[in-house]
Amino acid sequence: MSASDDFVAILDTAYRYAQAADRRDWAGLANCYTEDAVVNFNGTIVEGRDAIIARNQRQLTKWEATQHFTGNPVIKVDGDRADASFYTIAQHTVMRDGLPVTCLAGGVYEDELVRTAEGWRFRRRRIQKLWMMGDESLLPTAVYGAATPPELEPLGF
Repeated sequence: MSASDDFVAILDTAYRYAQAADRRDWAGLANCYTEDAVVNFNGTIVEGRDAIIARNQRQLTKWEATQHFTGNPVIKVDGDRADASFYTIAQHTVMRDGLPVTCLAGGVYEDELVRTAEGWRFRRRRIQKLWMMGDESLLPTAVYGAATPPELEPLGF
């Protein structure tokens, strides 16, 4: 595989992740990770693909809709492993009193990927929120539920 083929394949993994998250396609999301993957969601460490997908299910299904945009890739391939960085902007929407209310978040993904027989997969992923705009009060209710303190599970993208 050429360097440009690797670059495109890694981009594809990042883009498939965003689409799977927004479509609530849990199998597609799982297909982006190695079985032993570790994700740092703004300081909360989650180990193992199954645990990562379960966390995404808990978090994403509380939103009416999300839309993740991923760009500005910086990718360095070294054999069968790669380091990548992507910026993201993610819109999160809930319905409040019959009207959509949104919160826009910007962040960065810092990734370690490995080449597998099935293609490039995330082995390590760090998701860091850089800024938020809109109704941030949505986060405790939509993401954590009224009885769960926000400190227990920071927003991931």
